[in-house]
Amino acid sequence: MEMDLGVVIEKLVSKVRLAVGRTDNIKAFGELWLFEPAETEPIFKVKGFVIKLIELKSGEEVLTVDFPAYVSKKSKTGFRKSFITENKSLLDDIRQMFSQEYAKESGDSANHEFAKRSDGEKINLDELPF
Repeated sequence: MEMDLGVVIEKLVSKVRLAVGRTDNIKAFGELWLFEPAETEPIFKVKGFVIKLIELKSGEEVLTVDFPAYVSKKSKTGFRKSFITENKSLLDDIRQMFSQEYAKESGDSANHEFAKRSDGEKINLDELPF
């Protein structure tokens, strides 16, 4: 079934809440708000983004944005993504938005590059095991 809504998304806003007191690799939680033109309240809020610190095989630690997921025994990691975009450029932009918001909230941007190795090379997040 299909329904024509005529909805236009004008902007995306990332919100980050630091994960205080955790002993695991999770550093923050995020929401993505979607706005229609000239509206002050979002039309959608996508909750469940996780900003976490992971260690690469090289031993380097990087921050990543993990998109919302649900538990699934069919997945090798035990989770399946529930928020997906096929537009890789938009995906990178969303990750960058969370990166900037996390840096602003935490002041941690000097310690870890977001999805980049220490040599500045960008990590292909689609190849990571989550």
